[in-house]
Amino acid sequence: MSKRSVHEEHNHNDSYFPTALWYVRRVNSLKNKRFSPKTRLLLPLVMVFFGACIDLELPNLSSQWGTGPTDGPYCNPDQIETHPAETLRIHVIDIGQGDAIWIETPWYTDKALESRNIIVDTGPIEQSGILLDYLFTRGLTPGSQIDALIVSHAHADHYGGVIPLVENFDVLRYVDPGYAASSTQFLEARNVALLEVVAFGGSPETPAIPGLASNLFQNVNLFGPEVTSQILWGREQPLGGAGSSSNAATNNTSVVLSLQYGGIRVLLMGDAEKEVEAELLAQPANVNLKANILKVGHHGSDSSSTADFLDRVFPFPSEADYAIISSGRKSFGGAQLPNEGTVSRLKALLGTYHVLSTENRDELKSSGDEAGDDHIIITIDASSQTEACYAP
Repeated sequence: MSKRSVHEEHNHNDSYFPTALWYVRRVNSLKNKRFSPKTRLLLPLVMVFFGACIDLELPNLSSQWGTGPTDGPYCNPDQIETHPAETLRIHVIDIGQGDAIWIETPWYTDKALESRNIIVDTGPIEQSGILLDYLFTRGLTPGSQIDALIVSHAHADHYGGVIPLVENFDVLRYVDPGYAASSTQFLEARNVALLEVVAFGGSPETPAIPGLASNLFQNVNLFGPEVTSQILWGREQPLGGAGSSSNAATNNTSVVLSLQYGGIRVLLMGDAEKEVEAELLAQPANVNLKANILKVGHHGSDSSSTADFLDRVFPFPSEADYAIISSGRKSFGGAQLPNEGTVSRLKALLGTYHVLSTENRDELKSSGDEAGDDHIIITIDASSQTEACYAP
C-alpha cells in the first residue's frame, strides 16, 4: 500500500500583537523546519528583532505555567525533541475532543531497532491532520512502522483517524474490544486497519479478549520486553448485554491497559465509566490498580474517576503521580468536559500541577482554535524519574 504525506500547516489565528509565549512556541516550531544550521541558530534573534516593541520577557519553560485548574509546567526543548535511551515516552496529543496517544518504548543502543511505536486511539477524523502533523514533526516519516494500533472502543472521537493513520504508516498489529456498536463507520475503519495489518504479515487482535490474552488481568506483549503490560478490561459485548446500545454501554467496552517501567505504573482507561471502575474494584486484592500515571477515563467526565476508584489508584500520592485528561472544548447537552468536580477531586488528591489536560485554557481561545497546542508529554526513566509537561 502506498503511503502519502499529510504534513499540514495549521493556522492558530495568532493575534497581530503576539504574546511572549507565542514567540517561544514559534521559535520552537520553526526549529523543526528544514532550515540550514546557520539559519536555525539565527531564528531566535530574528524573532526578537521583529518583536522589539513588544514585551518579550520570555517565560522560563521549565517553570510552572500559572494558577488555572489544569495548569502545569512547559516542556523544555530537550523533552520535546529527544527520546533519551532507557526512557518510556508517552504523548497525549491535543486533538480536541477525543483521545490520541503515542507511546515510544525504551531503547538502549539503537532506537530505530529497539523502540516500539504504539498508537492508542486516533481522535476524530476532522482532527486527523493534527495527529499526523504531530507524528511527522516529532520524528516519524511516511511509511514508518507502527508496531500496534489500539482502538479503545467504537466511538468516533477514538477511531476517526484510523484510516488516515494506516494510509501513512505501516501498521503491524491492530487491537479493539470487538464491539462495533452497530457503527458502519467503525466497521469500515476496522476493516481498513485489518487489511493493512494482514498485508504486512501482522496480527489482527480483535476482540482483545482472547486476541491479546485468554483472560483479563494477564500480561500482554504489546510494549516490548522492557515494559510490563496487562489488559485490565475490554468486552466484546456491553455490560448490559448484546442489546445495550447507549453511549455509556459502548464506553464500558473500552480496552483498559496498564504499563509498568522503571517502577512507575500507567493506567490507560479509555472511556471506561464508573461501572467498569466498580468491576475492577471488586476483583481480588492481587489485581493491582495502583498507578502513578492515570489517563483519566471518559475525558474527565463525572461518570468516571469515582472517589473509591481514585483511592485505589493513588493510595499514597507522591511527586511521581499525575492525572492526564484528554478532552476538548465541547458541550454535551450542557455538560462541559472535563467536569469541574472531577478536576477538583483529582487536584485535591494529587496537588497543583499534577493534573494536566489537553483542554487547558481552551475557554480563552476562539472557536476552532482549541486543538493542537496543549499536547502533553510524559517521560519515565529507568530510575523512576517521572515528568509530565505541556508541549506546543
